[in-house]
Amino acid sequence: MCNNQKTQCKSPSIETERLLLRHFTEEDLDEFYRIFRDEDVLKYVPMYPVHSLEEAKKLLEDSYFKAYSRGAIDNYAICLKQNGQNPKIIGYIGINGGSFYELGYAILKEYWNRGLTTEAAAALLAKAKADGLPYVVATHDRENPASGRVMQKAGMTYRYSYNELWQPKNYWVTFRLYQIDLNGEHSTDRTLWNKYEDHFVEHISG
Repeated sequence: MCNNQKTQCKSPSIETERLLLRHFTEEDLDEFYRIFRDEDVLKYVPMYPVHSLEEAKKLLEDSYFKAYSRGAIDNYAICLKQNGQNPKIIGYIGINGGSFYELGYAILKEYWNRGLTTEAAAALLAKAKADGLPYVVATHDRENPASGRVMQKAGMTYRYSYNELWQPKNYWVTFRLYQIDLNGEHSTDRTLWNKYEDHFVEHISG
């Protein structure tokens, strides 16, 4: 998410040692479909898998292309560099604005446990700091501690937990919220603390 008061909005790619983060394009539809039809990828994401290329195309247009046109630029395909070949799309990552700045991500199962999501998250958070964002939050299902480890390794710290009747999947989830302060001044964002009455602080190791 670009802070127009501090920087001019651009849409550059972000390169790390193993990854390229770039905007999705129309040519990515097949790979986009592969990601968003995968039940393992979407298990902890607030949406159901798509079931056709047509559904994937609509999702790509509604969730990415329209957002790009509004200037919400920090939503990327995660691409794995390959020797002498075009980088392969393996997931997505983004920071979405609104009442707060929130990081979200997912990658294909065959690329789990290789530090790739952490690498992507750290790079995007560094960009967010350079763009002047004051802080970024992220949440994960308590039953998905691997996502919490990604947040920790990317420099985020646990702040609180809350229970939510999660939609559209309609079951109760305990979420843990992490935050990183990028300008050294922001206190914990309590938007979700205030929204959900059943909130509390846990002891989190690490």
